[in-house]
Amino acid sequence: ERVDKFYEDLAANANEHGVTVNLMSLKGCYCNLDNLIVLSEETGGQVNIIDPQDASNEFETMLQVKPIATNVTVNVRLHQALEFKNELSKNLSADRTLMTKKLGNVNANTEVT
Repeated sequence: ERVDKFYEDLAANANEHGVTVNLMSLKGCYCNLDNLIVLSEETGGQVNIIDPQDASNEFETMLQVKPIATNVTVNVRLHQALEFKNELSKNLSADRTLMTKKLGNVNANTEVT
């Protein structure tokens, strides 16, 4: 729980400063992505598990993706007869008809799902 809080706070700090966190993990190597993934999810970054021989190409590709907006928040409202399912309760209003999702930094490839 303390580790989760650390990475959540780190992601919030990155967002405040317009920083995108991209994660790269090498195939076959252990990396605790369960804890680290919040950094890229909250800042609009990417997570890539790469072959070590492809590392330079992956870095080049990742650096070519430029942010087009920072500190982005999306609000989606449903008709009162509907409600969101399978969403984190922290992102939903009390009646579950309004979802607020902080995307952080976005680029031309950003999708909201």
